[in-house]
Amino acid sequence: MSRAPSVTDLRALAPAYTTEVTADLVDANGHLNVRHHMALHDEGGWAFFAALGFTSERIEEGRHNFFDLEHHVRYLAEAHLGERLSVHHRLVARTSKALHLVSYLVNDTTDTVASTLEVITLMVDLDTRRPVDLTDDEVAVIDARLAADRALGWDAGLNGVLGLRPARP
Repeated sequence: MSRAPSVTDLRALAPAYTTEVTADLVDANGHLNVRHHMALHDEGGWAFFAALGFTSERIEEGRHNFFDLEHHVRYLAEAHLGERLSVHHRLVARTSKALHLVSYLVNDTTDTVASTLEVITLMVDLDTRRPVDLTDDEVAVIDARLAADRALGWDAGLNGVLGLRPARP
């Protein structure tokens, strides 16, 4: 398992989502509860994919979208009431049907990485509920982002357990 990237590194990625820790997100331990870490990664994920063109309109029109298959979360630093948070994403790899990416929850108040969520997600036909290939247009957008993310020059902080399987013959 490699270390999470630095906050300086992560700021090279535009935030997909920003928020503040409010009282309803804090648990009895006085910090952001684990379920809210996941919810913030999820909110950021929807915004990240919308920025790539996977809007609700496109999803409804094309009748396919990503379904997460696997997650690995790491809780790295606390976040407390009133602190500002941002969610950033980095694509790691893709196949014709799936993506491997990392979501980073950054505490902008303390300049720390609060948590990371590594994800394997699969393109699924919403009517048949079966995996489908990405369209040529989707591949072009994803490959452009993937190339930009690979050129960043810093380690993505992968857990070493998740990865994409090669396509079956």
